[in-house]
Amino acid sequence: MVIRFFFILFFCLLPAPFFAADFNLSKVFVWDGITSQPYLASLHIQGDSIKKIVKETSSPVSKGKFEGMYVIPGLINAHVHLLNTAACRAGYGFTPWTALENLTALHQSGFTTVADMGAWPVLLGKIRVWADQNPQKSSRVVFAGPVMTIAKGYPDNWMPAVSRMVGAIALVDAQNAKQVVHQTKQSGASHIKVALQEKSFGGNPIPMMDEETLFTLIDAAHGEGLPLFSHALTIQGYEAGIKMGVDAFIHSPLEELTPQLIDQLATKQIPIIPTVWIWKSPWAVPEEEKAHLRFYQSFVTNKIAKQRENYLKDYFTTEDFPSYLMEETGVSKIAAKKNYEAQKRNLERLRGKNAFFVFGTDAPYCFDMAGDSYKEMLELKKIGFTNEQILLMATLHAAFMLKLPLLGSLAPGQKADMVILNGNPLEDLSVLRDPVAVVRDGEISYGKNKITWNEKVKSILFFAQAAIETIGERLSVKVFEKGLDARRATEAD
Repeated sequence: MVIRFFFILFFCLLPAPFFAADFNLSKVFVWDGITSQPYLASLHIQGDSIKKIVKETSSPVSKGKFEGMYVIPGLINAHVHLLNTAACRAGYGFTPWTALENLTALHQSGFTTVADMGAWPVLLGKIRVWADQNPQKSSRVVFAGPVMTIAKGYPDNWMPAVSRMVGAIALVDAQNAKQVVHQTKQSGASHIKVALQEKSFGGNPIPMMDEETLFTLIDAAHGEGLPLFSHALTIQGYEAGIKMGVDAFIHSPLEELTPQLIDQLATKQIPIIPTVWIWKSPWAVPEEEKAHLRFYQSFVTNKIAKQRENYLKDYFTTEDFPSYLMEETGVSKIAAKKNYEAQKRNLERLRGKNAFFVFGTDAPYCFDMAGDSYKEMLELKKIGFTNEQILLMATLHAAFMLKLPLLGSLAPGQKADMVILNGNPLEDLSVLRDPVAVVRDGEISYGKNKITWNEKVKSILFFAQAAIETIGERLSVKVFEKGLDARRATEAD
């Protein structure tokens, strides 16, 4: 019986075979991310890449499977958290296969590439391998590894102890920063994330990284060939990031920026991810959201849906966020709304100055689901962004920020990452809510994919392996540090 169990386990761990077949998309309307308007063309896909794009002159007659449909580059979400659920508390409702469920939801919604902005690197490395073996159902993954901060700084100030162990690193000094960046690169990270926040969401002061450590961190990241992105929400955080030379800001600020900061951001063309809906969704719960609850329940676990239901009941009777939502008490909904209004004004001003924007959602978190990025797009439209600007943010701009030159546009030699749509997204963004098909690495898929029991077993094993490897790494570091201390003590004598 034991032998049979391990035999089954062995086959569960074998990677699924993947061979991208060559195919053509004939007489489709192509928006390639470079030209401003779609044009009629046929695309020839060879393996995982685009071989050629041939412009057509005759109109489609709807004989082919996708003739007359619209094809755009695979979308890129440059700010996700794959180990999160749609709950507001870290770890609430988490299962070992949460990341796989998030990846399939993102893929089905047209996002062929996602950038995780802070999580357990050992586990994400294993998940990335699974994602690359399953391009027909999963987005491509790049990740930052743990968030760089200092003791008691954000997110060290609110994260549960277990999450802090694998999701954040409190740097000791500038020398420590160099070591940590190198280790993070070794874990497979493609970028570094630093937190620059001097106060909590409740307005209480918290420590923020000093300039020397931040400069060393940025220099070390660039020395390893990695861009460094900043979590910053305040004037102070933005000032520090601009002064020290961060490569992007992964949130737009919740405090009204000075004209000087607006000009600097626009002139330097520092990428900014707005993440509007994530700040609106916890407090902006209009009456119609009650009717929306059934839709929400179909995408989340019963545990998370119940939290949402309780919140809706409490919404009109509480001034602060309920304690079951936030790790910090005294976070005012009124203050959150003011922050959201300031954020919108900043974005309007930055857009007016032609600042450089990139699409990201920070999802899933706090009732914001991984596969429901359309709400973020709607918020951007309300602020004044055009459909073309939003599409560029989620394609060419995101690829530029993440240093992924083979993604974000459609051209010969580029990766065959595409979304096939039933209408023109430049005229109607809502067509993005229900893609006809998604292509990643030349592998085309339709409809909804579910995580299988086989994959759930794999997820449990990934989790167990990552835990064992992480514990082993921590023990090795402790042994090394003790040996170093002993040697220093001997030399001192």
